[in-house]
Amino acid sequence: MDTRSELRNDIQIIRGIAVIAVILFHSKESIFKFGYLGVDIFFVISGFVITPKILKITTQPNFTQKVFFLKKFLVIDFTDLHLL
Repeated sequence: MDTRSELRNDIQIIRGIAVIAVILFHSKESIFKFGYLGVDIFFVISGFVITPKILKITTQPNFTQKVFFLKKFLVIDFTDLHLL
C-alpha cells in the first residue's frame, strides 16, 4: 500500500465512517453518542493496514530493531515540528 493505486475502497469507506462518527460526537449538539467507537474503528484499521508493512520490513535480511525504531521516531519527531 505504498502508492495511491493500492488504496482499498472498502477500507477508505470504513475509515471515513469512523472519522464522521468522531466529528458528530464532538459536534455542539453531540448528535452521535457513540463517537468513541469511531476512534476504536480507526485504530483497528490502522493495525490492519500497518501490520503487513511491518511484517515485510522485518523479514528483510538487513533488518535491525534499532534502525526500525529510529526511523519511526524521526517520522514522528519531524512531523510534529510544526507544533512548536
